[in-house]
Amino acid sequence: MRGEAESGPLELRDVSLKLNLEQLAAGRLKLVSDLQLPQVQSATPVTSLQQQMTLPQIAAADLGHYLRALLPAAERDWPQTMQRPLQLQQQLAVQSRNGPILVDADVDWRGMRSRGRRADNAVDQWLVPLTGSMTFSAAEQALIQSPLVGQVMMLRQYGLLLEDNGELQMHLQVDRGQLQVNGQLLPPDLFMLALTGNF
Repeated sequence: MRGEAESGPLELRDVSLKLNLEQLAAGRLKLVSDLQLPQVQSATPVTSLQQQMTLPQIAAADLGHYLRALLPAAERDWPQTMQRPLQLQQQLAVQSRNGPILVDADVDWRGMRSRGRRADNAVDQWLVPLTGSMTFSAAEQALIQSPLVGQVMMLRQYGLLLEDNGELQMHLQVDRGQLQVNGQLLPPDLFMLALTGNF
């Protein structure tokens, strides 16, 4: 596969996508996908990518809703899109010339439940319906030699990215609006300011 990305030409070789759909009780479904991009050639340092995603149980109507949300749109009403519940487990492994980047996430989203009115965009409004965890780890060089270097330095300075043997790590835990970063409670707004570099 060849194409053009913002960073320039992109070529993918030996791409594979495996999908497994299983019918559960009460009309619910289990979906497992395995995406493999073993050879990536581009202007970025990325050389390969693997993504495994599991929806352990989802109503057929909710699955259709989220699949439609993947279609391109000029504008997206995210509170409307995210009204439905979603359980998701994802493992992402990116290999680059500067080292690996790994993301492991387990999300239980209960939905916005605000059908009669438009939901507020405040961070805490988005976190209240959410329970889950995410572990992020990356070779230090993979982040330092990336466009995210500014955010990386700030997150590390404030102890949100921990360093261990040349690897930078972060563990997030969310439980009904309570956010823990590396085991410490942190106000969600403060975390978003650090993440976006707006301290």
